[in-house]
Amino acid sequence: MKRSGLKIKAFTLVEMLVAIALVALLAALIVPGIKTSLMKGQATRCLGHLRAISTGIAGYVADNGFYPGYRVTGEPVYWHQALVPYVDGNAVPKFSDPLLPWMTCPGRGDDRKEIGYGYNAYFGHVPPTASDYVEAFGVYWQLRATAVQSPSQKIIIGDNKDFGTAGSYSKYQISRSGNPNNANHPRRHSGGGNFLFADGHLEWLTPRELTDRSKATGGMIFQPF
Repeated sequence: MKRSGLKIKAFTLVEMLVAIALVALLAALIVPGIKTSLMKGQATRCLGHLRAISTGIAGYVADNGFYPGYRVTGEPVYWHQALVPYVDGNAVPKFSDPLLPWMTCPGRGDDRKEIGYGYNAYFGHVPPTASDYVEAFGVYWQLRATAVQSPSQKIIIGDNKDFGTAGSYSKYQISRSGNPNNANHPRRHSGGGNFLFADGHLEWLTPRELTDRSKATGGMIFQPF
């Protein structure tokens, strides 16, 4: 049986190097675009989570007359757990139950098991005025929506620290540091974070923008009145 007279031409070293260079060039052009699209998608999903939280807060306030506290019952329950009936229509979970998808910012990377959003402690736990403060198990600061002045300028909830937040309560609150370089300010969404204001609108703010606004208002961006 005669073999075909066709000859198989092998790639030369130069041709292989050119092909490798072209693949590397295409990868250099495509990968940043994929990364950018991924980050934009995460930021969009994060905004969706905050909208759901906003709806939950509105429902909670309508039923109770005040914002959810650090503990909302005799059994320890965090603010985000108190919102579950208003976001998902399910019963309030137990203190140790796992987080639901809308409680975790998709941009937190390897730290997604921790809640991705922080609560403004002035709204849920610590009164701006010491004389209003009463601390005991199952007792917390009950801030009524009618007491909030200029709600369009007051932050309630937003992205919290990016990774490894330490401390049982610090996991669940917004950093109010006036230092834009403070590691507790979120930077995972294009160098900034998403924040929900008391009137329901959302804003993306860099640490510099957040701290500049806080300084310009004498910290009133966080204090309800």
